[in-house]
Amino acid sequence: MTLMEIELRTLTPLWTGGVDQTCDRLHETGLIGSLRWWYEALVRGLGGYACDPTDEKTKCKEYDPKLGKKSVCAACYLFGTTGWARLFRLRVIDKSLDRAPLHFYTTLPANKRWLGSIFGGERRNNRVDGITVPYGKLRLEIVGRGQDEEYALNQLVWAVEFAAQYGGLGAKLQHGFGQVALETNLRDKAAKGEQAIKQRRAEFYQPREKREDLPSRTCFFVHSFRVSPSHPLFRSILDAKNLIGTPPENATYIPCVFDLRYKGEQIDGKQLGFRQWLLNKGWSKTQINALLGETQARRDEERSASRLCVGMPWLDNQRRYSIKFFGFAPPLLATDQVLSEIRAYVQYLFESDAGGN
Repeated sequence: MTLMEIELRTLTPLWTGGVDQTCDRLHETGLIGSLRWWYEALVRGLGGYACDPTDEKTKCKEYDPKLGKKSVCAACYLFGTTGWARLFRLRVIDKSLDRAPLHFYTTLPANKRWLGSIFGGERRNNRVDGITVPYGKLRLEIVGRGQDEEYALNQLVWAVEFAAQYGGLGAKLQHGFGQVALETNLRDKAAKGEQAIKQRRAEFYQPREKREDLPSRTCFFVHSFRVSPSHPLFRSILDAKNLIGTPPENATYIPCVFDLRYKGEQIDGKQLGFRQWLLNKGWSKTQINALLGETQARRDEERSASRLCVGMPWLDNQRRYSIKFFGFAPPLLATDQVLSEIRAYVQYLFESDAGGN
């Protein structure tokens, strides 16, 4: 069996789920679920098929030995499904991983109550005091199961490398968690993984019709930029007196994504919140909800998660805050249209101080 090790450094805390909706520890299953989500999008972006394992109607039902790989999609072949074991084992070595106090900054008292309900919950009276999140360095040990090992490990590396560079790992990416830096060079293995699925995608199950609303690399967008820590916007957020939780000393990230992505105060004549920005630009409620999600719908089938994620601002080696907007454009919106509005919004908030890349 082949062993592969990947060193990671967190730039913002990780969230992988836990008891009472808190992140009590680092859960391997949470990381595996996150990697599968990214892998599905990558496969779809190359014209392959990856089912949605949360959709009972369309997910792969069961591996059929008579049909072999033709009975499951590329994602289920790698990550496992009924009758077929996952092609790898993942173990997290977290001896260098610390715990950081969960906390958030916001400019609006209403946001303080909302964040408390999301992360604290009724059992904790909507408070986050005492909750900690994983933060620091960790090592992933990935072991092949003896079946198609080289292919499997390179596929996984491809997903890890893409998520680290362009997105994030774990859950609650829309709130800024999961920004990581790779300490291991995975470029060559990731390239081999991408090339392999291009060559082998026809080996797996392909339905006659594919859902067009699922995340795909073809509709992926990302905009990263850097901002001076002395920017007045950051000072206003830190001084807004609506802190929830207790920040650690010398924190190198600012948990203020809710205000940037959803809704915040007006600071120096500029309104925080991408939702309000889109409203002012004439976007319809349907378009905005398709991108930013809908949690207050009357029926469950009308609820949707945000397809836009924003990383918490974190201090890089040049002592500038790095921020990343990323996600998947919904079917009714063009990817370039979404990216154009993000860039305009960033320019509006940070003006010439924001350097994009």
